[in-house]
Amino acid sequence: MNKHKKWCIGFLGIMLVSLFTMGFAIYSIDPYQIYNFNNPSKEFMESRSLYIQRYLAAGFAKNLDYETILVGSSMSENMTVNKMDEAFDTKSAKLSISGGTPYEIKNVLKKAISTGKVKNAIVLDVGGTTSDLGVLYNGFPRESSIPVTIGGVHTNFRMPDVLTIGLAGGTCVKGEKDNIKIGPESVGYRITEDAIIFGGDTLTLSDVVTKLDMAFEDRKSNVENLDKEYCNEVYKKVILNLEDAVDQMKTSQDDVELVLTGGGSIIVPEKLKGISNVIRPPHYTAANAIGAALGQISGDVEKVYSLDKMSREDAIEDAKKEAVNKALKAGAKEDTIEVLNIEDVPLAYLPGNALLIKVKVVGDLI
Repeated sequence: MNKHKKWCIGFLGIMLVSLFTMGFAIYSIDPYQIYNFNNPSKEFMESRSLYIQRYLAAGFAKNLDYETILVGSSMSENMTVNKMDEAFDTKSAKLSISGGTPYEIKNVLKKAISTGKVKNAIVLDVGGTTSDLGVLYNGFPRESSIPVTIGGVHTNFRMPDVLTIGLAGGTCVKGEKDNIKIGPESVGYRITEDAIIFGGDTLTLSDVVTKLDMAFEDRKSNVENLDKEYCNEVYKKVILNLEDAVDQMKTSQDDVELVLTGGGSIIVPEKLKGISNVIRPPHYTAANAIGAALGQISGDVEKVYSLDKMSREDAIEDAKKEAVNKALKAGAKEDTIEVLNIEDVPLAYLPGNALLIKVKVVGDLI
């Protein structure tokens, strides 16, 4: 019996020492930069495979020193952060993943935002007829403070704050050089029939950017007859319209990130005033600006409490519990629920020391 006991104790001791040694080695070497940044060699960075990129992205987002991030798939691999730093006067890091899915890019963005290093972002969804701009605040859409119109009907539903402008890939361009008119007319879904690059006879913004070597390289022969100087003037107006739309959505003078989605995003340049970094996630042509940001389940509570009957802390705690219960009933996973924001507003016009409390929680879908 003593012999077996000694053997078990010795075996456990060896296992503990081995585990401690392996743990210390992993922490010290830290091949995926999870615990600290060890300045991996250039050879390692250049040879990293698709799967290694997936592991490195989270560690880099956590430990690198940056203000701006470049996120994307294999297309962004050829971009250098040095040029981005010079162009935008910022300190950037590249967190791209070759062949990355929108879900993976979302997780990288969420991790980067959670570090507090990345500012809030504006999301621009450019389609064939219109462009829609929304604001991400702490990783979630900014809620509209005014009634939202859906199909011409005013609603009181909680909806994202979205600005829509008539500027997209199918927008029609008319007029001479000194009197250019861009939209709001669009060929819309008929772009593959009416646009010049597809053999049609209607000048669209897709034709303009193709002439300027920004898209559809395989169809450049269809726009050979377009005047490049005219196209440059058109594109200057496009940039002014986009910058004006961005300014309308911003709440401060600070530069913000711009995340692009939609097939019409080919008309958006890599540099805009008021934008610190333009991000094109993988498969951005098939993503929806606001829908992609609403991927979690929420629970909202807006309730008036009398502080004559309970303390402010108890009232907030009660509202939080009610919001969590609503999220759980809607299908959120309990262990992923977190409080997004809490607001409390004293109501002087009501008796009983009234306090209006607003609580919003979010969680991943089961």
